[in-house]
Amino acid sequence: MSRNLLCIYCLMITGCSSLEGDWSGEMECEEQTYFMDISVKSEGRNEYVGTGAIDDMTCFVTERGIEGFDCEYTFEIVIKTEKRGGRQNLDLNMDNCGWAYSGGAGSADCGPVEDADWDGKDAMSLEFDVPDGQLEELFVAKDCDADLVR
Repeated sequence: MSRNLLCIYCLMITGCSSLEGDWSGEMECEEQTYFMDISVKSEGRNEYVGTGAIDDMTCFVTERGIEGFDCEYTFEIVIKTEKRGGRQNLDLNMDNCGWAYSGGAGSADCGPVEDADWDGKDAMSLEFDVPDGQLEELFVAKDCDADLVR
């Protein structure tokens, strides 16, 4: 078997899988539905970094006396995969979370990602809990699930 055919065969087996790219979809927090998008790039063999946002939210920050304003929740992510490709669980961590609106911005605690799965192709699902405190005021619900596609 020639070297070129061997390379093509290996690519077919792994499916040219990568998390790299733009992902978007709905995030449901009990009775509330939001739109989430993330952009991910490779940082090495099994590690990815990126940024994300949850758009078109109505935020309430009672400690500042501001209620019912349109905002966007932003965050950075680091994703580690178990293997190069195929269906698998992901180690996904959110960091530098915050919110922005026309009158300013603020920081917020990031919720722990309880479960993250990737189908090895073009679908990812996330489950996470909203932490107590400031972020709890942004999200009415505590348990959130997101289904993302690219």
